[in-house]
Amino acid sequence: LIFFGKRSGTKVLKTTVEQLEAFSRGCKAFPVKLPFSPYGKAMKARQALINVIKNELSKHLNERSRLGVQAPEQTIIYHTAEFMSESTSSGERILALDEVADTMLFILWSLYESTVKIVNLCFLFAAKNRKLMQRMNAEAASLLGASRENGMYFLQELKQLKYTEACAREILRIYEPIVFVHRALHSDMPIRWYSKDKKKWVHSIIPAGWKIAASLKETTRLNPNYLNRNSVEPQRFLPPRNEHEGDEGFGFLSFGKGTRNCPAEAFTLMKMQIILLLLSRNYKVYLKDMENISIDPYQDFSFRLEG
Repeated sequence: LIFFGKRSGTKVLKTTVEQLEAFSRGCKAFPVKLPFSPYGKAMKARQALINVIKNELSKHLNERSRLGVQAPEQTIIYHTAEFMSESTSSGERILALDEVADTMLFILWSLYESTVKIVNLCFLFAAKNRKLMQRMNAEAASLLGASRENGMYFLQELKQLKYTEACAREILRIYEPIVFVHRALHSDMPIRWYSKDKKKWVHSIIPAGWKIAASLKETTRLNPNYLNRNSVEPQRFLPPRNEHEGDEGFGFLSFGKGTRNCPAEAFTLMKMQIILLLLSRNYKVYLKDMENISIDPYQDFSFRLEG
């Protein structure tokens, strides 16, 4: 809906979800381009998604040329069409439709992948931390009143729910959805790392020109600023502890930091708060095999809801 909008119709939205699932299942498989292989099916789904994106973009571009700049819906597709039109009229380099569609598919898939992971993690958190869910419910009841049947909350309301936001951040600290990032060093970088052989922290220099893969997951979880870092304690993100503010704000890296920070941070936290609110106020979540779910839940698990 955020990407295409309601005007695209149920059929487009349903087809997009089905093709995204097929693409996600096989895009990382061994690249054998046979029709029946997981990778071959993923490439077929990819082409179907590209066609959907191109059709929707063309539709918006045609509407804009006929109707002007009036926005029917504030969607990603609409704003991309707007950008393409402005680039054309200003004489800048014109992006080809195929080029734009390819980039937009990457954005769409990233949104889909991160959303699926985050929803699963919220459900897992709800099943394993009943007392924390009760405290979230109490906070929402005291600040917002009765539970909303339609599940709608305003942004200003969500900003009041500090404990719920702290729970969302604690989920991302423990179950880091982004495993690592790649960077190229333009200057020497001093680092501190723990030597298992020497059993102490060691200072070293990584020279300029090296390419590094930084583990956001381990950097966040092993940060010494976090007390009892293997336990679930949302209050670590609230005063007076504020443990994530150590190391000049680099103690919490779930969205990166600095100029390369993920622009979807506010949206992701808002999305997680809404999911946690709906669960805490309306349901109890039960895991089928809770005792065998580790702190790294990169495994299949099933759950049931009781309303």
